[in-house]
Amino acid sequence: MNRKPFACSGKALVADARGCYLLVRRSPACVHNAGKWDLPGGKPAPREGFEHALVREVAEETGLTVVLERVLGAVESEISDKKIADLVIECRIESGSVTLSGEHDQYQWVPREKLAAVDVCPQFAPVLKELAAAAPKPFTFSGKALISDGKGRYLLIRRSAASGHNRCKWDLPGGKVDPGENIDHALIREVAEETGLTISLERVLGAGQSDAPTRKVAYLIMEGRIQSGEITLSSEHDKYQWVARKKLGDIDVCPQFAAFLKTVAQGAAGT
Repeated sequence: MNRKPFACSGKALVADARGCYLLVRRSPACVHNAGKWDLPGGKPAPREGFEHALVREVAEETGLTVVLERVLGAVESEISDKKIADLVIECRIESGSVTLSGEHDQYQWVPREKLAAVDVCPQFAPVLKELAAAAPKPFTFSGKALISDGKGRYLLIRRSAASGHNRCKWDLPGGKVDPGENIDHALIREVAEETGLTISLERVLGAGQSDAPTRKVAYLIMEGRIQSGEITLSSEHDKYQWVARKKLGDIDVCPQFAAFLKTVAQGAAGT
């Protein structure tokens, strides 16, 4: 099956002491979104941690040294040869002054309430519109794993009746990334805690966000491969099942994963 590869990217919404946010304009030489206003950031190098990569990319593109503060959103976009999962992180300046690289030709500091009026790269418009409208809910960052048994079936686990949200809905293994923790490490740890399986991570499959009463959750979905172990569920989940790919769209899953799993079932995503 032909499928575009997925790349993971970090983008920084850098705030100054006045509460304005830094936008950088993509140069006319850019292949995609030339002339659009963008957020600084980019893709991690192989084996590079996400947080380290975003701090490095911001320094390369703007001359600023930043500290990552909180997740603001997760979005997907598509270009000719690949799909991109972008995590948007609010940052504060630690040192430096703006010096642009060749990728961008202008910059501006935009007050929060005016962010929605700027002609930005389309994938970031919803995040900026929400931030402009009101102070957002707190965001947490989560990793989820789509684990194959090597026979065309995928692991789903059912949330227990005691769960605070989505009781008795089928879920993907995974959970919250702790402060300062690498997403790869966090997802492998969470899968082991919830299922007893040790996995390796193969590639990014998707990104999105969901809304809970007191917070929002931005998540990355990654393909997992079993390395060792037998399934032993934690108290968070009470059942598990291996589901054939074409049946994934028929399962009563947590709502935020329904569209993704339907896409996998149709063969446009997944393995």
